[in-house]
Amino acid sequence: MKIKARKITIAVMVFLLVLGLWINGIIPQQIGKAAAINYVQKNHEDRGLLFVTIEYSSVHGDYFAVFKDFNGEVYNFLMHSKLLPITVLYDPLNPPG
Repeated sequence: MKIKARKITIAVMVFLLVLGLWINGIIPQQIGKAAAINYVQKNHEDRGLLFVTIEYSSVHGDYFAVFKDFNGEVYNFLMHSKLLPITVLYDPLNPPG
């Protein structure tokens, strides 16, 4: 009985830790980084873009993934949404219209 209660306690603590990291944006930021790098490698491999950073914009409610090319030109990709940023909402190298 003690072992089962201990396993449940550990599982609840792990769940709460993951939930806290997710709500505070640490996990979504890493997901957004991976999604942005994957998107750029798949769609703009020939440009030689290097990942710089990803930051949450409270004004937009989304993340901006920042990349640089070999000439120092900066490109900001808008990653949607706050809790699961896996969609590129704006690609500066392929703007809508």
